[in-house]
Amino acid sequence: MGRLLVIGGSPGLLGAPLLSARAALRSGTGLVTVAVPESLHGEASLEKTDEAMSAPFADGGAGILVAEAIGDLLTAGRNADAWVIGPGLGRQQQTTGALGELFAAIDAPILVDADGLWHLAADRAMLRALDEKTVLTPHAGEMARLREALGQPEDTDEEMCRRFLEEVPAVVALKGPLTLIASSEGNWRNPTGNAGMATAGSGDVLAGVIGALLARGDSPTVATRRGCWLHGRAGDIAAERLGEESLIAGDIIEALPEAFKDHGPAPR
Repeated sequence: MGRLLVIGGSPGLLGAPLLSARAALRSGTGLVTVAVPESLHGEASLEKTDEAMSAPFADGGAGILVAEAIGDLLTAGRNADAWVIGPGLGRQQQTTGALGELFAAIDAPILVDADGLWHLAADRAMLRALDEKTVLTPHAGEMARLREALGQPEDTDEEMCRRFLEEVPAVVALKGPLTLIASSEGNWRNPTGNAGMATAGSGDVLAGVIGALLARGDSPTVATRRGCWLHGRAGDIAAERLGEESLIAGDIIEALPEAFKDHGPAPR
């Protein structure tokens, strides 16, 4: 059912890749591996995700992704069907350069979220080098940085994404109320979800869900559309049980099995 590699984590941000991994496991991925900096590996609460594999990568003692990590990551991902890059990754300059080298070496579908998007906006050449196998999941602030990196003006969501895709042939999930999914195949608004999902870690969960569907063989557009619907439906189920005010990211993960039941069989 697919193999997914999740890359992330930095000092104070180790929970993010673990949330993505848990969400991916609940979304049916056969094998999930979490890659975190070597010097922080002992601090990562991997026991929260017993079913995931772990893959520490060399970090020179800095606790962040640096160039010397590339070999370890390519080894960890040599059989991966998809990659999730960015949850809790940190925003250090060394990481920007390392990511450029890593992206160039990966041939499988990649989802980039959170701090991974920050690094893309910091390097216009790396951003423009992305291909149609890439999924980007920015919120409004992250999308603003990405379009500014390309010198593009502010506009409606649809027009902004249209201009962006002219230069970067990826799939974009612009997160927010009625999340907009935009690709070369068209635009769609996602109808599921609620305001209680505007909580820390919710985006990491979405990254794990879409990453899982990519690893399972969905095309980037289908994985993104399905993933947004499932993520939002799980949030709605959790809110029905707990209320929107008390909703946390882990509640969304726990509701994913029911969301998958509601969704029905995967389209083929």
